[in-house]
Amino acid sequence: MSEKKYEECAKKVRMIIHQHRQEAEDIGQALQKINADPRYSQMGKDELVGQLRVELKELNKTKTEELKAVVTEFCKEYQVVHTDDGKSNSQEIANALKVIEMCGYGLTSDLLRSVVEPLKGSYTTLKMIRSLLAMKNDNAGLGYSADVLILMDEYIGVNAEIITYEDRFESVKEVLDMPELVSIGIYGEPEFNGAVINRLRDETHYSVLTLSDNMMKVGELHNSVYLEYPRLFK
Repeated sequence: MSEKKYEECAKKVRMIIHQHRQEAEDIGQALQKINADPRYSQMGKDELVGQLRVELKELNKTKTEELKAVVTEFCKEYQVVHTDDGKSNSQEIANALKVIEMCGYGLTSDLLRSVVEPLKGSYTTLKMIRSLLAMKNDNAGLGYSADVLILMDEYIGVNAEIITYEDRFESVKEVLDMPELVSIGIYGEPEFNGAVINRLRDETHYSVLTLSDNMMKVGELHNSVYLEYPRLFK
């Protein structure tokens, strides 16, 4: 069985994070040797540690770029698309509103689908119609059938399953806004005798450490969501 895209991306993320830690550990070993070597003056140690800091900074930058490339690839594949092409015909909108008004609470999902289908390219128009139906429900003791509102929710992608999916997807996408996805640096830590020892500190954010797991969860959710709402994906 061939590997799915989300499995491939999750595997790449795990590999990049593992590589980052391994290469940082090599720098950490070099740092320990500098700390323990009595041949170096403090100035000499500071100069060598400065070089290691530059190496770590470059390593963080390189692996961040690699991770962001994988996340971008993943998002293109699994992004929910609320289309709004701006091509809704004013006459088609008028027809839909007229049918809704004429049918009142007797409006059926099949009839609604027939007038809404031509408008499916405009998220703004669909949202307006959904708000209109909801407002009429709120302002009267009667209301439209559940099937009518469910149909509109399907068209604009507003239901519990889609919301759950988009929330999980956002946990992956949001890391693209972070300036640095993996971050290991060298920090001076005071000892009990007053000396300062340089050590590695991993400050990689939790959202990055759980990135591969979240990708897997999005992929698993996508398997079921896509079957029910294929129009929400490219």
